[in-house]
Amino acid sequence: MKRIFKIFPVFLILAALVPAAAEQSNSSDSKEAISLEFSVRTESTDRFTDEMMSFARKSGGYLVTMRSGYLELRLPARLGLEGVESRIAAVPGTNVYRASRATEDVSGDLVDLRARLKVAESNLGKLRALSREAGMDDLLDLERALNRSLQEVEKLKGEIRYLEESATLYSVKIQINSARGTSDPEKVRIPWVRGLTLNQVLGGLE
Repeated sequence: MKRIFKIFPVFLILAALVPAAAEQSNSSDSKEAISLEFSVRTESTDRFTDEMMSFARKSGGYLVTMRSGYLELRLPARLGLEGVESRIAAVPGTNVYRASRATEDVSGDLVDLRARLKVAESNLGKLRALSREAGMDDLLDLERALNRSLQEVEKLKGEIRYLEESATLYSVKIQINSARGTSDPEKVRIPWVRGLTLNQVLGGLE
């Protein structure tokens, strides 16, 4: 009996520590999103874009956005900043003249998105239940509401997936400037002028 009384207080202490440890674990469960930004000059924007998209696919990443003069990719974080930059610079006729890295804690965003998703899924469930009991006159309005609710749920899920994978995938944003027409030493004999882009030339004339 005496032995039981000696062990019991220790058991109480351990039981009290478990919730505290769990709380500490939850508070330290942070997610960081890392963004890499590059500005490049390249002699062929089409070739540069094609090679970077191919590189993203082969390395386990994917294309996010592509438009004139801009490319955004998701690339594995295992490549590192130097690995990504060296691959960009390896595209023939390409010069990287600016590179930066930014880190953002997205834990709060994830908590908010998950809470919004829970509400959206609850609303979707209620609408589905109503649609099973609705009359013909109400079906059209309910279908529209269901579609909107379903789109909201899928959108929130996509945003959550995007942030959750931030620990393993970089967001890589590349500003692409064409160097064509300024790199021929026979036409432009001053080296630093050959490196100017059209936007820089026009900006200097304002």
